[in-house]
Amino acid sequence: MLRPRAHSHYDALQASLSKRSKSGLTVEAFYTWSKCSDDSSSTYALEYDTGLQENPYSLAQDRGPCSFNAAHNFSGTVLYSLPFHGNKFVEGWELSNIVQAQSGHPVNAFIGFDQGGLNETVVNVERPSIAPGRSLASIVTHNPEHWFDPSAFVLPPPGSLGDAPRNAFIGPHLVAEDFAIIKNTRLDERVNVQFRAEAFNVFNHTNFAPPAFGTSGIFLDSSGTPNPTAGKITGTATTSRQLQFALKVIF
Repeated sequence: MLRPRAHSHYDALQASLSKRSKSGLTVEAFYTWSKCSDDSSSTYALEYDTGLQENPYSLAQDRGPCSFNAAHNFSGTVLYSLPFHGNKFVEGWELSNIVQAQSGHPVNAFIGFDQGGLNETVVNVERPSIAPGRSLASIVTHNPEHWFDPSAFVLPPPGSLGDAPRNAFIGPHLVAEDFAIIKNTRLDERVNVQFRAEAFNVFNHTNFAPPAFGTSGIFLDSSGTPNPTAGKITGTATTSRQLQFALKVIF
């Protein structure tokens, strides 16, 4: 039986800055420091989330960060109208810059079979145990080939559940910057022509996606052998640098 039942809690510090000067410079910045915790998340945007509890008899075991939680989120924009005056060619130039930075989303480690004997038939969400002597901080390698160290996990005894917390590991962060050069040319009182040259992810920064939920999310097989593809990242969260040119008629 599946039921849409869970408990969540969200706290955040939100700050914003907005400044406009007579010289034509406009700056806006937004920052959020937050924490979202629950015992089950439901989102189709993140592959690492199943929306199911590990142990339906004890929801408290799944209490942890929400699957869509991002502790730090920053976005900023700068728009500068160049102070050139004269004919239609030198007037109307603008520079635009947008920056986004976000910490990674939580991800899980799964066993991939029913070690606890719960007879789950939809999808297995049982987690392994942390190997003796290993800390949570030492498990994340930040290597796209193995974002996590699969040897840091061991199987719990048969008939029991592992001690690895839910959503205890943080996936890749995201940083992107877009830049644009804009030229506004007023033809008359009602018609304005705008040319835009835009570069998305202008510095071509690689933003890795979280490891896929499939085989990359399963860390141990039934014998306790680490999965060779565990924690492997196979995609990116944003595109590479993209250039776009546009001509708009505004009336």
